[in-house]
Parts: sequence; C-alpha cells; structure tokens
Amino acid sequence: MSTPPARILTDLKRRTVFLDSNVLLQFLKGKLDWLFSSAALDRFNYAINPIVLQELLLHGHGSEFINRLTSLRRLTELLPIDPRQAEALLQHARELRNRTVHSNDLLILSSAADCDYFVSDDWALLAVGHGMRPKFLSSVELEQLVEAKA
Repeated sequence: MSTPPARILTDLKRRTVFLDSNVLLQFLKGKLDWLFSSAALDRFNYAINPIVLQELLLHGHGSEFINRLTSLRRLTELLPIDPRQAEALLQHARELRNRTVHSNDLLILSSAADCDYFVSDDWALLAVGHGMRPKFLSSVELEQLVEAKA
C-alpha cells in the first residue's frame, strides 16, 4: 500500500496553486478580484499553509477584510509544513548564499513542494525558487493563465 499524498485533492483535473501571503493580502485589500473568479476556480485548486494564514491574520482589520478572509479560507486547502523539505530548501538557500530568505519563507516553500505552481510577488523568493518545483509565477503570470483559459 502506498503512502497517500500530503495534500488531498477533490478534483485532480485542476492544477494546484500555492498562494503566497503577499498575493493574498492584495486580494484581501480589494485587488486581484480575478483570483477567486469562477474562471480561476474552474481551472485551479488553491492551497496555503499555517504560516501564510498567520501572516494574513496579522494584517487583518475591518469587516470587509474579515469577510474576504473567511471566503478565502473556504476556497483554499490548508497544507501541512514539511520539515524535511524545509531542511532541503535551507541547504539550497545556503548554496545560493541567499541571506534575504526568511525561515518562514522556507516553511512556506516546504508546503508548496507538491503543488504545480507557487504564486508570489516577492522577487527575492521567486529568485530562490527559479528552476525548482513547483513552477514559480507572479500574480500577473497567474492572471494570464486564468485569462488564457477563459
């Protein structure tokens, strides 16, 4: 019997996209309305982890923010942190001599390892992930994928 994957997918036809907190904060502030559009949700499963959720909660204020956060949480899967993957990523960051990567970034990336895409607008983080799995995209690149299918 094989070990089940770390993530549970309800629909294997859709690609899984891990959303970084900087992208989700834009959504929660009323930008990136296309992110949870029917066109996007028809094409992608969205995932976050406890670190991203914590970062969102720390920036939250106002009823509209809380309402959007509640909706967002219903539309995303909460993935676990993978300590082994985080350790491997730490070694990769050391090899790159990248001092700009925070330990939370490594924990976020560890959860995203089984996803198809990692979406962030943090250019330092995108540089660390260049050439790694999952494929790293900016929010603009993800929007282009959503629009190409619509």
